[in-house]
Amino acid sequence: MLADEIMTAQVVTTMPDASVREAIGLVLHHRVAALPVLDAKDELVGIVSELDLLRDRVQPDPRAHLGRLPSAGRPLAHTVAEVMTTAVHAVPLGTDAAAAAEVLARTGVRSLPVVRGPHVVGIIGRRDLLRHLVRTDAALAVDVARALADQPYVGTWQVEVTDGEVHLSDGAQEKTDVAVTVARTVPGVVRVSAKAKDAP
Repeated sequence: MLADEIMTAQVVTTMPDASVREAIGLVLHHRVAALPVLDAKDELVGIVSELDLLRDRVQPDPRAHLGRLPSAGRPLAHTVAEVMTTAVHAVPLGTDAAAAAEVLARTGVRSLPVVRGPHVVGIIGRRDLLRHLVRTDAALAVDVARALADQPYVGTWQVEVTDGEVHLSDGAQEKTDVAVTVARTVPGVVRVSAKAKDAP
């Protein structure tokens, strides 16, 4: 499963000189976790997340503090450029979805822009990955069988799926590795095993 097979292609973006309030409106209206920030050439220069937009904008309520209120802290940011992250974690088009999931887990970010060169062509969020993990076993079985049928050199295999795990059986031993590889390309497949009819 590749990044372009699971990414959201219609990406909601913003620009560095947009106001923080405008960016908050976009996040809420489109129900996204982050906005890639593009410059005048439509090139990726940063990303602004929900957390970035929240920073310093929720002020202490006097009713919750019996004593002195906490200090106001830093000056209030007004533009996206002031709050965005410039060291963006992004993945190239064609990246393995497993590698994208690893970046999400390792960095703790919620969204990864998918890029072709400096240009954003999609975005992968945690929910994009999770969405494929709830596909039914029946749907996965149909898609795996179709993927195998589209590649005649893998021969004929029986397909069973349980909880996202695919088991292939009754195919030719010399075609096993190729059949497993093809089955693993189907979005939502968690694991693949195979036992050939002529296996020892």
